[in-house]
Amino acid sequence: MNVEQTDIDADFDAALASYLSSCEGAGSYRVVETLKSSDFEVTEKVCFCGRDGGELGPFVRKRIDASCGLGHAYERLMRAQRQGLRCPNLPRVLDCWNDGERLSVLMEWLPGVTLEEHVRQAEPSEALAREATVQVARAVGCLHEGLGVGAPTIHRDLKPSNVMVVGGQNGLPRSFVLIDLGIARTWREGAEADTTRLGTRSYAPPEQFGFGQTSVRSDVYALGAVLWFCLTGEDPAPGMDSRQLAERPDVPSDLRRVVAKAMSFDPEERYASAEELARAVEGRAGSGHFLPAKAVGVEVPAAAGRAWNVVLALAVAVLVAASWVNVAEPTGSGAAWPLWLRLLAFGAWMPAGFASVAFVLADRRRLRRRVGLLQALALCAAVVLGGLLAIGVLGALFLRG
Repeated sequence: MNVEQTDIDADFDAALASYLSSCEGAGSYRVVETLKSSDFEVTEKVCFCGRDGGELGPFVRKRIDASCGLGHAYERLMRAQRQGLRCPNLPRVLDCWNDGERLSVLMEWLPGVTLEEHVRQAEPSEALAREATVQVARAVGCLHEGLGVGAPTIHRDLKPSNVMVVGGQNGLPRSFVLIDLGIARTWREGAEADTTRLGTRSYAPPEQFGFGQTSVRSDVYALGAVLWFCLTGEDPAPGMDSRQLAERPDVPSDLRRVVAKAMSFDPEERYASAEELARAVEGRAGSGHFLPAKAVGVEVPAAAGRAWNVVLALAVAVLVAASWVNVAEPTGSGAAWPLWLRLLAFGAWMPAGFASVAFVLADRRRLRRRVGLLQALALCAAVVLGGLLAIGVLGALFLRG
C-alpha cells in the first residue's frame, strides 16, 4: 500500500470537519478569491467566519454541479482519510456535503505554485523531472489502489497545472501534491468506454477520447507526459509518436525508453502501474516499494546560470577586442605578418575560437529547451572548430616556410 496509517491526522481532520459542519450556515464562508470556474465547477479560496468575528483558514472549496455526476472521488478520499489512510502527495479533504443541487468539497489550502508555473520560472531539469514524477506517481498509486476502500480511481486529468509544488525553501523539503480530482472516475470491470470524455489533449491518452475505457495505464500515459514536460518545458504535441518525443535532445538517454514506453499508443505496451513507472525513473526495476523521492545531482539555479553566461560573454568581448588590437597595432612576431594574415588570425580565427570555447562552457539549458536541433548545432560547432584548427596549422606552416 502506498498510503500511511495516521490515526492522529485522521482524528484531527474528522474533528475539524465536524466543527465546521456544526457551524455551517449562510454566510459562514468568506470567498477570498475565485481560483477556477467552469460550467459545472467553481473552485474558491475561502475562510470560515466564526460567530465572534474570527476567521479560520484559508481553505479550498469546490462546488460541483450534482447533475454532472462528477466529484465523487473527493468523497472516497475523505472517507479513506477518516479511516486513517493518508497519502502525503494528495490533499486533505476536510468535508463533503451534497444539498441535491451541488456537491461542496472543503480541502486544505496548499501554499505554493503549480508544477507548470515552477518549470516556467526555474526552467526544466532532469533532477526536477525525476523528483516530481516519482512523488506524483506515489499519489497516483494511492488512487489506483482504491484508497483502501474500493476499486481503482482513475484521475484522468493529470497535468502540470494540477500538481502543486509545496515547500523547497528555507530548508524545508519540497513536495509535489496531485490536486483536482473533479473528473476522476472509478474503474468498472467490463465497461467498454468512459461515459464522459474529458481531459487535456496533450496529457490524455487516446482511450480517453472514445477509444476504450480509461484504466490505471491511462494515468501512466499522463505521468509520462508530465515527465517529458519537466525535461523539456513544453507540452507534448497531441498525436505525436512517443518514440519521436523520446528522441528529443533534452531527454536523457536513460529516460528515453521510459518516456516512449509510458506514452505508448497501445495501453498494453505501457507500464502496468504508476509504481512500475516510478521504479524505471529511479532506475530500480527490481524493487517493489517506493523510496523517498530525491533529486539526482545538484541543480544549479537558473539565475546562476544566466549570471555565468554574462561573465563568459564579457570575457569573450574583452578577448576579441584585444585580438583586434593586434590587427591594427601588431606587436612581436605579428608585426611582420601581412595584413591579410593578421585579419585571418586575430580578426577571425581567434575570436571564433574564443566564442566556441565559451559556448562549450556556457549554461545551455534555455537553448536546449528552445532549440530542438541542439545535436546538429553541436556537430556544426565541431566542424567549425576543426576548420579553424586546420587554418591555424596551415598558417603556422606558411609562416615557417
